[in-house]
Amino acid sequence: RVGRGEKQSYCLLFTEGKTQKTIARLKLLEHIFVGAQLAEYDLKLRGPGDIYGKLQHGIPNLKVASFSDFNLIRRTKNIAERIVKDIDNFPKIKGKLNEASEIISPD
Repeated sequence: RVGRGEKQSYCLLFTEGKTQKTIARLKLLEHIFVGAQLAEYDLKLRGPGDIYGKLQHGIPNLKVASFSDFNLIRRTKNIAERIVKDIDNFPKIKGKLNEASEIISPD
């Protein structure tokens, strides 16, 4: 049970890993109780991995934004909405979206 109802909750974690990175990741749970913050710290420790591949962790050759950078998230959302609304004015993006949709749901 983790955080449900009025009763005391417990979370027991077990690992055979003994590396400093493993211990650091577990120690985060002692001090951070917000899932988004935990995810952000874990992302910094492990890296995001390979989005389309099988790699579960590792640092790619790109910068990953912070989950708590609300200004950047809001600006990005606004730009994405503008692009989607006027997609015909962005032929390269439209082409990439069409390619991606064929990969996700081929006929």
